[in-house]
Amino acid sequence: MSLGGVSARVPATHRQWIFLNSVLITAFINIVINAGLASLGARGHHVAWWTSNPFRTNLLYNTLGTLFFLPLLTTVGVTSAVVKERQAGTLTPIEAPFATRLWSWICVPSAWYRGLRFGIVTLVALAPIDVAAVLLLGRDGAGPLHFVMVQVLFAVLLGAVVTPLTALAAMCDQPAAT
Repeated sequence: MSLGGVSARVPATHRQWIFLNSVLITAFINIVINAGLASLGARGHHVAWWTSNPFRTNLLYNTLGTLFFLPLLTTVGVTSAVVKERQAGTLTPIEAPFATRLWSWICVPSAWYRGLRFGIVTLVALAPIDVAAVLLLGRDGAGPLHFVMVQVLFAVLLGAVVTPLTALAAMCDQPAAT
């Protein structure tokens, strides 16, 4: 299925909402949150590529954590925003733009379960690439500023892919029968 086919099935108002809220605003939020967390994690010190202590900041655990927690928390936040827009009458429910088993499995009614599933799928799909990238590119670790920049860029790029999908999933939720 082409991206154009999906785009044609999503109304223009919904596409505009996704671009503004799921791409632009989310990018700003990801910059602020991830710059703050990465700065606190680095605390002005060199960041190793890996440590045996999972509670000590390192490149590998940080990026793997981002692969899981960014989709989880983004799904909950975006679903809440879509629900508010729908209650205000700005957005209406739409038909699912994808017809796959994976999409059906991800799109459960609970925002937390959906976020958990988005997080699991993202982690499973991208962890091998992440591990390879950290091993190949981050073997010497990173200075504190470099670590912050890498973490922010990683989160913004991941959010630009994940957040529109989570918004689409929330827009496909059908209102409960009363």
